Amino acid sequence: MDYRARRNEVHALKDVSLSIQQGEVLGVVGESGSGKTTLALAVARLLSSPPAIHRGGRILFGGSDISRTSPSGIDSLRGTGIFMIFQDPFLSLNPLMRVKDQIVEAVAVRSKRGSRPFDRGAARLEAISHLKTVRIGDAEDVAERYPHQISGGQIQRVMLAMALAERPQLLIADEPTTALDVTTQSQILAVIKDIVQQTKMGVLFVTHDLAVAGVVCNRIAVMYSGMIQEAGPTDKILFEPKHPYTMGLINSMPSKSKGDGSLIAIKGSYNPVGLEGICSFAPRCPLAREACQKGVPAQNPVDGSMVRCVNYGENYEP
Repeated sequence: MDYRARRNEVHALKDVSLSIQQGEVLGVVGESGSGKTTLALAVARLLSSPPAIHRGGRILFGGSDISRTSPSGIDSLRGTGIFMIFQDPFLSLNPLMRVKDQIVEAVAVRSKRGSRPFDRGAARLEAISHLKTVRIGDAEDVAERYPHQISGGQIQRVMLAMALAERPQLLIADEPTTALDVTTQSQILAVIKDIVQQTKMGVLFVTHDLAVAGVVCNRIAVMYSGMIQEAGPTDKILFEPKHPYTMGLINSMPSKSKGDGSLIAIKGSYNPVGLEGICSFAPRCPLAREACQKGVPAQNPVDGSMVRCVNYGENYEP
């Protein structure tokens, strides 16, 4: 997946291969510009073309390649098939509709697509039930309010209630806790875990925070320069990282074990200029060597994880 700029094209996603099972939360982490949100939007088919350019590859959902599905087909898939929550949930709600009416609308969509009768009274009761499920206190009162009358944390809960109403197979959450305080953030993560346990839906959870991913994710994929640099079970990624970039992210996290409170930053910043055909992290890598300049490293299986680094085998992309 590329983006067309004024003078050239930017390679946003390259050689990305992921799978999500029912009842599994897959975290995608990395710094700003690593390609996380582009990946999420690509899966949901929400990238405008142009500037986005789909160069190839497949997005398989339910056995069908939705990268080639017609716009009308994608519209019928969104909501009940794939449901996306954005970093700013206010942009997803209609400011002129009460909370309950927006959840009722989600119930109506599910009923229509499932060819089932729709009863508005029953749908309103279901809306209240979903608000209680996502731990909104005084759900009856919140249901009568407009989006601007409730907090950011409550808005995210409303979006999760709408997801419950539509019952998607895949929930995409793009930085859903970034703008929230620590307490509210913890509550939202607990709600997501509860929903996954109850519904067995798959979740693609995008975040820049490894600590957040560690709380809610079963597996983690670490992205840099539009590529998966390391992927594996959460415990492996957090406690036995293999890729130098993953190690750098973990070392930059605040920790009680760091006595003086200092953080170890990854040197430099990502600059795509002159990086074609080599490891994109090499200019910033403390373990870089001559082999890093010979090509783009292929992924190597290492102790249950996949690692894109020549330090675990000098294999390169064709």
